[in-house]
Amino acid sequence: MTKPMQELPMDGTPGFALSPAAVARIATVWTKNDAHGAIAQLAYLDDERLRDDFEGAVLREWALNDPEA
Repeated sequence: MTKPMQELPMDGTPGFALSPAAVARIATVWTKNDAHGAIAQLAYLDDERLRDDFEGAVLREWALNDPEA
């Protein structure tokens, strides 16, 4: 299993930072393609705020695209 979210520097690395909006957009696109894979990536997000933003976006998008999920 790949761990793409684990490879993104989310610790304030100079020149690169993920905003909550960017994380939400990544989650939205990912969920459209693979909702279960997006949920699995939650385990690799150490930042609680980003994890919450990611999870909220995943669940919101999943509910919109698959109401019976």
